[in-house]
Amino acid sequence: MHDSILSQMDTEANDMIQELILTIFRLDDVLKAAANRISEPAGQTGARWQVLNALDDGPKTVAEIARIKNGSRQGVQRIANELVAEGSAALNENPRHRRYPLVCLTPQGRAALEMIRSERERWTAAVSAVLGHEVDPAVLHFLERFRIAVETTLSNR
Repeated sequence: MHDSILSQMDTEANDMIQELILTIFRLDDVLKAAANRISEPAGQTGARWQVLNALDDGPKTVAEIARIKNGSRQGVQRIANELVAEGSAALNENPRHRRYPLVCLTPQGRAALEMIRSERERWTAAVSAVLGHEVDPAVLHFLERFRIAVETTLSNR
C-alpha cells in the first residue's frame, strides 16, 4: 500500500511538472511575440534585441554573447552579421584573440536599444496593470529553483 501511495504521488508530481513545462513553453511563445512587437518600432526583432542588450555593458565575442543568451554561436553570428550590416553593431579587433573579433554597439545600436527599453517600460506597465500590480515573490523563487533543477539534470547527463 505504501508503494502505491508513493507511486501515485510520483505520478501526480510528474503530471504537474509536465503541465508546468507546457505552460512555460506557451509563455515563451507569447513572450517572443511580445519581444518582436516591442522591438519593432526600433527596426529590430526580439532576437536582435537580446544581442543588443548583451552588448550594453561592453563589447563581447560572438561566443560570449551565445553563452549569455544560452544560444548557439552560429545563431548569434548570423544576428551579429545582420546588426553589423545595418549599422547597429560593429566588429572591432580583439586584443586577446585576433580570430575572434569583438562585437560592439554603435550609436545607432544604442539608440535602438534605448527605444526598445522605452517600449518595454510601457508594455511591462500594461502587463502589471492587468495583473493588478502584483507579482508573488514565491513564484519568482520557484521559477528560479525550477531553472536550476532543469540545468542540474542537463549537466548530469
